[in-house]
Amino acid sequence: METTPSVTDVEKQKRAAPPVAPNSGTTGRETSQIWDHFSKFIAKGVKCLKSPFKSDKWQTTLKPIKRGWPEGGSTEKGVFNMDEIKRAITEFIIIDEQPFRAVEGEGFKKLMAKAFPNFEVPSRVTVARHCLRIYQEEKEKLKELIKNQRICLTSDTWTSIQNYTYMVVTAHWIDDQWNLQKRILNFFQTPDHKGETIAKGIEDCLLGWGIENLFTVTLDNATSNDAAIKSLKGRIEDWKGGLDEQIEPISHIRSAIKFVRSSSSRFATFKSVAEKVKIDTRGLVSLDVETRWNSTYTMLDKALKFEKAFARMYVDDQNYQKQCREIGTTTKNPSTDDWKNVKAFVKYPIVAKIARDILSIPISTVASESAFSIGGRILDSYRSSLSPKTVEALICIQQWLRSPSKECKLEDILEEVQKIDEIEEEYPNSPLRID
Repeated sequence: METTPSVTDVEKQKRAAPPVAPNSGTTGRETSQIWDHFSKFIAKGVKCLKSPFKSDKWQTTLKPIKRGWPEGGSTEKGVFNMDEIKRAITEFIIIDEQPFRAVEGEGFKKLMAKAFPNFEVPSRVTVARHCLRIYQEEKEKLKELIKNQRICLTSDTWTSIQNYTYMVVTAHWIDDQWNLQKRILNFFQTPDHKGETIAKGIEDCLLGWGIENLFTVTLDNATSNDAAIKSLKGRIEDWKGGLDEQIEPISHIRSAIKFVRSSSSRFATFKSVAEKVKIDTRGLVSLDVETRWNSTYTMLDKALKFEKAFARMYVDDQNYQKQCREIGTTTKNPSTDDWKNVKAFVKYPIVAKIARDILSIPISTVASESAFSIGGRILDSYRSSLSPKTVEALICIQQWLRSPSKECKLEDILEEVQKIDEIEEEYPNSPLRID
């Protein structure tokens, strides 16, 4: 006999087998009854919070490690940073000497749409603004880098295709790791090629960068540059810094030694004073040849032994004391500070510093002249409307950002040529040549 199910049994069956959601678009897939308590709606403009292309500037993503991918290898965590992408685009424009309008090109936009679908490509105006911002940031970094360095300068002038006169100033120095460094400091318009104009341009560069330890200035052999050097000396002769702190103590000790060595009687007096203060008189003081720095080092090294003898002679020898006190005299009795400075001077780090200064002196203005090749490419007939400020930023920052050139090996060149030949053989009927 068949049993009619009760109402209670029917309710249990309904709960055990949830109905198909209406208008769900599925083919019989069942859903939980929990959705009966929600109202369905479609929101416009809502993005998945887990999307790597959402507007979060610091979205963490996974990127494949090059080694063995995709067959093998693994992934590592990366950061999708909008600001870094914008900076990379700006550096691409600067380093590869691209026009600002390159970011508005159809091909570039298509590339960025494939690489970063949700990235908003900046306009040419925004890129130009970023160039100037990066220039200011890198300039402050460079100021810190050269602050305590002894700087050698080269400079030259150039006339552009638009018949404007430009001047470039390049700094050279050897860093603490003994690497020769050079940076373009300024690239600016000048009214003419006159010596006074060049001198003022170099002075403005020194003041603008806060350079006090100027060692040398190298210009080519034009007549106007002779006038420029003469004018520049007059402009900066009152500046302190560089070897001035060492030159004065060296000069005082040299003048005292000159007095001692000027006659046999004075030399005998000095020898007797040295014996009084219990100093071995073998290997007495000697003068240097002022054009040879190694002889100066020898002179100072020997003189240090007789510091007490010079101090005693100033007390005992009235003739020496009178000579030092005369107005306008070149003879000076070395002070305690003079001896301290010279002691530091003859130590190895100071000698090494002198060697660094000497090695950093450029023998030509080629480094500055090379900037005009860049200037000629940037200031072509299509970009002649760029302002001088923008031109300077582009030329300077390109050199600052570029990686140092690497040695080009013949084996690498031949290998690259062979690879290009193999690629062209794959497309024998293609008119395209890979240059």
